[in-house]
Amino acid sequence: MLCVWLSAAPALTIPRGLGAAAALAPGLGAAGVFFMKRRRATNERLAAELREHLLSLTPVSSDTVSVEDTGTIKGRGLYARAALEPNTYLFDFTGELLEEEAYRERYPDGVDADYVVCVGKQYIDAADEGSSGVARFMNHARRQPNCVCFTMDDPPRAMMYTQEQVEVGDELVWDYGEGYWRDRPSQAELEE
Repeated sequence: MLCVWLSAAPALTIPRGLGAAAALAPGLGAAGVFFMKRRRATNERLAAELREHLLSLTPVSSDTVSVEDTGTIKGRGLYARAALEPNTYLFDFTGELLEEEAYRERYPDGVDADYVVCVGKQYIDAADEGSSGVARFMNHARRQPNCVCFTMDDPPRAMMYTQEQVEVGDELVWDYGEGYWRDRPSQAELEE
């Protein structure tokens, strides 16, 4: 994960592997500055433009994806019903927003937090299927994820993107990261 700090703007985490900066911020021209490894970007105007662009994104239509049984131990998964280009913004990972203390109370060991994404010092909990979006059905792929998650602190968001071409019928999967698997060594072995 590549972290980029934007001065005078809350944190924005941009993962490695998303090749086309233009997909995130078309028209910025100097978008490459946001992909410098662990360096501080100081241009407040560009930071504000990028943040404004991210807040204006429109998710793909609901008929672009479907929730289906994977036929595996994973249960249900999210599948593409249309071809998706690399770097396509899909939708946000949505659910109940929890502060650190509430998260620790609900998930003291972290192991049962199967539908939680950390965004800065807050957590988006999609455990309740009725009050969360379809991103909760995206399964893990450690070796070959076709999607990636960007996080933004203010406002707290976890945005799902494709990171490669996705064909009709492909399952949409992303790498949950080492933090998720640290407390689940037996499950991690099943994933490989």
